[in-house]
Amino acid sequence: MNKDTKYTDLRPLWKKALFGSYLILPLKYDDTPNKAYIGQTFKPFVLRTQDIGENVKDLINRQGSGNIGQAYRISGSVLEKELLGSTYERLTVRKDQHEGVFSFLDSYLYVFHTKVAFLCVGIRYRDLTTLYNICNPGYTKFRSVFLGHRADRIAKHFSLERALGAFAEKCGLSNFFDDNSPAIVEAYVYTLALLPGRFPNIEVMRQATFNLHLMEDLNHPAEDESEHDLRYVYAVKDQELGSYSWGCCVSSQTISYVNGDPSMNLKQAMTVQARDGLPIVMIALYEKFTCLRFTELLRKSGERDKQKLEALKKMMLEFKAYGTVDPSNLSRWHNVKHIYGSLLSVNETANAIQDIDNKLKILAEQQQDAEQQKSDTVFGIISVFGVVSIVDSMLAIVQSLSGGQTLDYVTVGGTLASLAVVIAITLRKLKGK
Repeated sequence: MNKDTKYTDLRPLWKKALFGSYLILPLKYDDTPNKAYIGQTFKPFVLRTQDIGENVKDLINRQGSGNIGQAYRISGSVLEKELLGSTYERLTVRKDQHEGVFSFLDSYLYVFHTKVAFLCVGIRYRDLTTLYNICNPGYTKFRSVFLGHRADRIAKHFSLERALGAFAEKCGLSNFFDDNSPAIVEAYVYTLALLPGRFPNIEVMRQATFNLHLMEDLNHPAEDESEHDLRYVYAVKDQELGSYSWGCCVSSQTISYVNGDPSMNLKQAMTVQARDGLPIVMIALYEKFTCLRFTELLRKSGERDKQKLEALKKMMLEFKAYGTVDPSNLSRWHNVKHIYGSLLSVNETANAIQDIDNKLKILAEQQQDAEQQKSDTVFGIISVFGVVSIVDSMLAIVQSLSGGQTLDYVTVGGTLASLAVVIAITLRKLKGK
């Protein structure tokens, strides 16, 4: 192959592709997650990637001040049992005339302190139509049928959507969006196509990752002029081999990789993606969904619940202080920083964080106005009582003076003179200010 090789010339290569995806489901919680169940079902996952800096990994790995959340891992077989009640010989999804086989891979749970979480469900499958039928992109109603096949050839229907919802509930979590749209439809899809050869030029990788983004067969180049929120990132060209090892396409709903690796070990390749690529996506999505969550919590708290408002304000100030990561600080590798920056760009995260700033300012102004109103009310009450007290005192003075005692005249005169001096000094200071 050479740099002039066309996409359609590589159809023998595309036919050998192996596919895997992480379906990243956005979740949320109100009080605290079910740590007991999570601890029993998952294992802690420590970020060990060399693609991001130690200071960024410590945001999750190190507990205490500055920690933004925890990461966990669950094996594919345990996940299948937790979701479906048992394990099956094979799982299929059927829609129209297509029936595709899929299976669960190791999956991951990220729980952040800003009351958001993400369940990253790992799956492997044989063709992109299977992924399309699982995700149902662009639609809110499923026509796909999910089946679990036992060794005795008996097939059992199940709802993947309900299974994922029940599993999230056991973890003390719930779907992020409350509009009854399926969580799978709202999932961010991280897809890998593993191929046995490298790529001759950028155009080939660009087309392949675009097909992955659309979940269209790699053998036929897809076209769509309406796609504007796409960013492409590639590996550095190996000058000796004259080819590239990977490329990816980033959008607001997907990230799609093509990776050339002669070993063709999909399980291992997905483990590498979970180690190196998935944490980058998690940090970017955490920032986006934290902003959405803050807006929701602010709306639910009400303006008069001072305690909740103060807790929200503290949470968001901490998020802004050390919970956000600038692309320049993420990694020493330019293409890794480019991927992360692209994720922030297509999701307009900077605008969302600026919106948080605006909401915090409005919140502070509302609290200041509320405090001023309370102060004015208190001073008004004090003033009323002060006037009453003055009237009462004047009546007492008049009554005392009517007795004609010399000592009373001296006392009253001295008191009035002292008050006059205090008032004069106070007025002079106010005038000076």
